[in-house]
Amino acid sequence: MKTNLALLLTAVVLALNPVFSGVRAHDVSILHSTGQSIQIEFRPSYYAPQPVAFNGKTFVQYNFEGSSQISSMRQAGEPDLAYKLLPLAFQSKQGNAIQILAADYEDIPNVELKPVPVLAVKDEMLVVQDLAPNAERYSQNRFLPGTVAELGAINESRSMLLGGLHVYPLQYNPATKTLRKYTRIVVEVVFAASSAQRVENDDHELNGGILNFDQATSWKFGKAQSLNRTNANNPSVLASGTWYRLTVTDDGMYLLDANWFTSNGISLTGLNPRKIRIFNNGGRELPEYVLTPRPADLVENAIYVAGESDGQFNAGDYVAFYGKGVQGAYYDQIGRTMRHYINHYGSANYYWLTYDGAADGKRMDSVVVTGAGYVPASFLDIAWVEPDQVNLIKSGKNWLSSPISPGASQTRTLALPGLIQEVPRTYRYTLAGASYQGSSFRVWEGTTLLETLPIYPISTFGYAYATDRTSEFVSAAPLSGSTSQMRFEFSSSEASATGWLDWAEVIYRRSFDPVNNALRFRAPDTSATVEYHLGQFTGTVGVYNVTDYANVKRVISSGGFYRAVETAGQTSEYAAAAGSGYRQPSAVTKVETPVSLRGIAGQYDYIIITSSEFTSAANRLKDHRQNPAYGGFRTIIVDVNRIYNEFSGGVPDVTAIRDFLKYAYENWDVQVKPKFVCFLGQASYDYRGIMGKKSSYVPTWQGGTEYDDVANTATDDFFTRIGVGFNPWFVGGRLNARSTTEADQLVSKVIAYDTRSVHDQWKMRALYIADDGLAEYPEGEEHTRGAENVANRTPDIFEKKKIYTEEYATVITTQGRRKPGAYQDIIDVMSNGVLLVNFTGHGNPTLWTHESIFTTASSIPSLTNNNKFFVLFAATCNFSQFDDLGRASGSELLMNRTDAGAIGVVSASRKVYSAQNQQLNSGVYEQMFGRDIYGRYVTERVGTALYRYKQYSNDDNDEKYFWLGDPAMKLQYPQGFVTIDSINGQPVDSVNGQVRATAIQLKSLARVTVKGSVRTDSNTISSGYSGALTLSINDATRRIIIPSFGTFSYLTPGSLIYRGENSVAQGRFSATFVVPKDISYSDSTTRGRLVAYVKDNAGDGAGYTPNIWIGGTDTSATVDTVGPSMRIMLGNNYEGSQGFMPGDVVNESPTLYVDLVDSSGINTSTSGVGHRIEAWINN
Repeated sequence: MKTNLALLLTAVVLALNPVFSGVRAHDVSILHSTGQSIQIEFRPSYYAPQPVAFNGKTFVQYNFEGSSQISSMRQAGEPDLAYKLLPLAFQSKQGNAIQILAADYEDIPNVELKPVPVLAVKDEMLVVQDLAPNAERYSQNRFLPGTVAELGAINESRSMLLGGLHVYPLQYNPATKTLRKYTRIVVEVVFAASSAQRVENDDHELNGGILNFDQATSWKFGKAQSLNRTNANNPSVLASGTWYRLTVTDDGMYLLDANWFTSNGISLTGLNPRKIRIFNNGGRELPEYVLTPRPADLVENAIYVAGESDGQFNAGDYVAFYGKGVQGAYYDQIGRTMRHYINHYGSANYYWLTYDGAADGKRMDSVVVTGAGYVPASFLDIAWVEPDQVNLIKSGKNWLSSPISPGASQTRTLALPGLIQEVPRTYRYTLAGASYQGSSFRVWEGTTLLETLPIYPISTFGYAYATDRTSEFVSAAPLSGSTSQMRFEFSSSEASATGWLDWAEVIYRRSFDPVNNALRFRAPDTSATVEYHLGQFTGTVGVYNVTDYANVKRVISSGGFYRAVETAGQTSEYAAAAGSGYRQPSAVTKVETPVSLRGIAGQYDYIIITSSEFTSAANRLKDHRQNPAYGGFRTIIVDVNRIYNEFSGGVPDVTAIRDFLKYAYENWDVQVKPKFVCFLGQASYDYRGIMGKKSSYVPTWQGGTEYDDVANTATDDFFTRIGVGFNPWFVGGRLNARSTTEADQLVSKVIAYDTRSVHDQWKMRALYIADDGLAEYPEGEEHTRGAENVANRTPDIFEKKKIYTEEYATVITTQGRRKPGAYQDIIDVMSNGVLLVNFTGHGNPTLWTHESIFTTASSIPSLTNNNKFFVLFAATCNFSQFDDLGRASGSELLMNRTDAGAIGVVSASRKVYSAQNQQLNSGVYEQMFGRDIYGRYVTERVGTALYRYKQYSNDDNDEKYFWLGDPAMKLQYPQGFVTIDSINGQPVDSVNGQVRATAIQLKSLARVTVKGSVRTDSNTISSGYSGALTLSINDATRRIIIPSFGTFSYLTPGSLIYRGENSVAQGRFSATFVVPKDISYSDSTTRGRLVAYVKDNAGDGAGYTPNIWIGGTDTSATVDTVGPSMRIMLGNNYEGSQGFMPGDVVNESPTLYVDLVDSSGINTSTSGVGHRIEAWINN
């Protein structure tokens, strides 16, 4: 049944953006576009329905070109319905509306629609484990989804509001098994207005992917909350003065006396104690949500300075301040209990001391309360352990204890100073286990069994490597002294099962007796005047209210007791110390170079964030990118440790990097905003060096579920998301150097790519590689179609080479299934030189496909493509797992080859989903290529193309993909503008890019003259240009059917029928050749390929036309019966062999040179039989 719900609509079809329009937009037309609304017509291009058989049941999959799919674990079992994602700009987040103006569809009955598959991990790859329809969803008697179109989330990105229009051309009624298939949908989006003024208009990097970009550049809208300057004239306290960094690892009162100052090189002469100031930001992790308030600068802490009134630092004077480590405990107001916390990024907190500024320092207030009050006999305290020793999945922030085997146990000893034995204690812990049949822990306190805690089994249908449980148990089991001996005994019927302790806490009542002349205690959760009776100290006691780390107060005793007015729900925290109870910093470092990243005022395009180890390499990259020939970008190098100092108080908190980039964007300059950011230095999941060595020089952000290998991520996108949504605001890239040598080599390779790349036609070749899928699950042409979609989004000026492994023979070896033909072809094509390599299929950090058609161990060492470095897109699982400190990923190894391999890689840092991989793969190619107003092909930076794609499609799958390379690098695609002007006197394409209406026929045996020109960027002939020309003509494009995939077919260029050299003079060229007899003799509907490549000492260029068809015979052609003339020479080189005569003496290993000349050309095409040049040498 076909139905038309179309409303009457008259419109003019508008072209997409003329400056950088995508290669493929045939299914989407803009019918009307203004600042108030846009009307879009979508005509899906459907693939043939694909039957999918699994476990004795057959489903059908429907899909269309350019689709987005929901295939992920969260939707497993849902009907697998694709949608079209159309990127739009908005001028307000609220108030936008859509209307369906037309919808043509047909209903197809009796469709068993394929559900979203259940996936599992096999050989570090994601594979389909089951197709199981969700019973609830498949019983619903309505069309899913319930709407034909809807708006997705709208978020800020730079000076625009961006979002996506989701169009659903496929709807499914599971109960009636009816598929509604739309052939045409017209949607109008009406934009809400905004009255807020837009400050900047720096959106060039967004141009190309947004349908209404031109209208959006003139809109106005409000700005997000900023991390504003604290003071325009003195933006950071670190901007001037003498500074010392004090390392603090434990909570407590710290004392700096005269001896401390002198022993650390600070002279007491002229030291005014009133000018002493100490700064710190509390040591807790920064909030990851970008709008949560945070300190605008280092926070000055209130301190106590004894003897400062005379303006001199005398022998008896001292400074007292409260110091906090980065881990500790807090009172949970809701649960009315104590809990512990850690800092995932650092092991020490840092305090910043200065003494030579103009302002007096911040001092503690004194508090004295008189009169009797409530006297507590004890307070609530906590002892805890979190033994971070093992990161189970080498990802994320969660670490566990060392493993516990079945039948074994671990004992954790916790000191409970001041324990009041008769009061029951609360035990709280999280335990993890890995077992398919289940496991359990017996938890003991000494010889008392607290409980037996079952741990749920891990699922064979999930990705989790372990499961855990948190338990709480109250016990008054007797203890031996003030020490807890918690023992965790692991049990499982599986010998291979493993258990771990995550953390454990003991919450107990504690007396007010000091330990080592110090005590920290907390107020009772009550509203009253509280009188604290402290135990015996040695010496004069100082008591401090340390609830607010920045505003510590001295509590003055009254009648020998310390009193305070407490409020329920706001429990105060106190520290008391006397004599030796005061601590001293564990380390002191003079900050030699005061910095003020907040104080930078200037225009920068490119930020390089690195570590001090890699400064030399960073400076070389900076100099290169500042050269006008290689970008001319205003570049600044920022040491990551300086970011920590100013934005996280010295603690290496990764959120500080995001906050710095946000600050730089919003404050450095009003109009010119930084666009590119390069992270130069290795990242690691081991932030704190737990594995025994520094491995996270320039960190990445780790996120996801603790034990789920797929739900985890490592992404630099976190740093560039300085707005509320998932949109990155910077074009990012990473050079993941693990050593100074690697850093220098990577930068040298980037420079060599720009300066020493070979000028020849390798720059116009692209390679596409596709997996054949798994034998256990009929993936069919899934990966091959994905590769073909990418090829279809690559301009046809490229010579497209395709290695689709389904077409290669399988060989069974002792190592398993192999495809040696595909393996070798990949190495040969890469080594011969290719600008782009694209792989679609299953993979892991060390190989592609289960047949190992490309491996890090053998393929990468075999490559010989020096100065023909390729850019790789690997739409596969974790081939770029760059943060594994024990193993370099395949992407890194390709980058680290100094004389071969890749110059950049787009791939995933973690396991990813096939459907979304292919969506991103195709989407980035759409952003990477386009045409200018003259019709010539232009390319965008790879990093920019990925950045644009992520503006409207950046879910948890996409964020795992990143650009491993220099974000400002341009592809070595020939930049010169070349046109094919005429063939045998017939004009080909007009100078404004309009394609000729009819193709020009090239007949066999015909003599053909091709004329063209080299042009300037303004499309005038470059009359001063002289260089060399290579002209290549391919026969008609062929369609290849893969029989094992049913009717699936793909396109491949026809055989090369001519390639010849010529010259360019005064910007013009002319080349004549004879079409060989052995051609495909195609009909007039087919098209060949004609490419002109030019080069000189300065660079190269290319032009192309598809407006030729190869067919017919030139009956008027002169019959040529004379073979080519031949001249045979021997010598050490071609030039030296020119005078060779028969009988001449040669060395032991001469080279044979043969000159062949024929007025009709020499046919070496592969379209016929016997067209080879062969020689036989008789010894």
